[in-house]
Amino acid sequence: MIKDSSLFFMIFVVSVFMVVEFQIYVSVFSSDNDFDNQVENHLISTVQIKGERINDYFLERKHDALVLADSVEVKKLLQGDVGMGVEIIEKNIKNDLDVISKQIEIFVGKYPKLSFSELQEDFEFQNIVSRGLGETGSTFLVDFNSFDKGEFDYYNSASVRTSDEVLLGVAAKVNLNEFKILDNPPVDLTNSMERFREISDYKNLILINPEGYVIYEVDSGSELGTNLNFNAYNKLPLGKAYFEAKDSRSVIVYGPYLGIGETELVLLFLAKVYEGERFLGMIVLQDSMNAVNIISTESAGLGKTGDSYIVDENKFLITSSKMGGADLLIQEVKTENTKRCFAETIGKISYFEDFKGDFVIGTYVNILEVEWCLVAEISEQEVFDTPKQGKIRQDLAVIIILNLALLIFGWIFTRNLTINDTTLSTKKRVEEKKMEGEERVEEENE
Repeated sequence: MIKDSSLFFMIFVVSVFMVVEFQIYVSVFSSDNDFDNQVENHLISTVQIKGERINDYFLERKHDALVLADSVEVKKLLQGDVGMGVEIIEKNIKNDLDVISKQIEIFVGKYPKLSFSELQEDFEFQNIVSRGLGETGSTFLVDFNSFDKGEFDYYNSASVRTSDEVLLGVAAKVNLNEFKILDNPPVDLTNSMERFREISDYKNLILINPEGYVIYEVDSGSELGTNLNFNAYNKLPLGKAYFEAKDSRSVIVYGPYLGIGETELVLLFLAKVYEGERFLGMIVLQDSMNAVNIISTESAGLGKTGDSYIVDENKFLITSSKMGGADLLIQEVKTENTKRCFAETIGKISYFEDFKGDFVIGTYVNILEVEWCLVAEISEQEVFDTPKQGKIRQDLAVIIILNLALLIFGWIFTRNLTINDTTLSTKKRVEEKKMEGEERVEEENE
């Protein structure tokens, strides 16, 4: 029996080692499809949740535009009397000249070797300086020390000199009759608009009358009083959005774009306003891209190397990204991710090289309320190699512990069998000797 117990233990040990080898093979060398699927599904889920939140943002903003378009306050303001509003228009023109002057200083700071005549011929510089005002007015670059101030209505020094020592300035000719704004709008109505803007956290609220005049803004901007049908304005963002909204009964989303003197991208939400079937004008909500950018760039669920960002229908970057040196509305992003996003509607997983040449796993989601795409990418090494190594180490630790426990159990079991066998053998020998003794006694008695 002792030999049988030893044989049993040897067979048990060999069996355990065979099981261990098989377990290690499965853990280390077998393809772990479940793990891969979990990683892919997690990435898809993370991006889809972001996409839903961004879509919700647009739905909320569109709802706000519709609520305002149907409000009594907006309808009364759009039907109010309009006038020239000379004081406000002059203030806006002077602000425009200040902005242009600062941009002149920035441009000359970048190109200090250009002369006055070279600046006059530079196309990019002239786009900064020459702007339309009203239907016939405009701004002009001037030599601030020598130009005839009597020929212009407004002027401002740029406080910067060219390479040939010309002090630059900007001047404007304007016909104030070409501007119209609300004439003394009721304070209770304007206060209501201001409260709505503050509570909903918009940059600005704008009213456009049926003729195309921007007759009211909560925060007076350069568009106030202008007619968006004039050539000077119909190519500007608000003008383009206005013409797009004219052909639609639904809320129009325009942008994002970078306004003059602005440092962050903005969006416009435009809704038409009606009194029955009579067209009263439009309400425009101006909002920053900050809320969208925050959602897009959240790192939760994307690890250390993960990056998510939004591109527009032309594949231009419109939110912040980890891509080094990428400029919003300028950097075009062409990857397997962005190509698929505009070709397919259901988010899928892609494996490709990113702009740095790193191997990444990516997916995407369409922003249904606008023609945008939210894409996300994360290093393959982070989501696969490192976690799998950790999983393998964990599996090996469990395998070793369980099999050590089995070996200990087998050893104890075999040892008990051996002890029991020894005890039984001893008892048998005692009984045999006892029987032999009894037999001898009987023989002697006979």
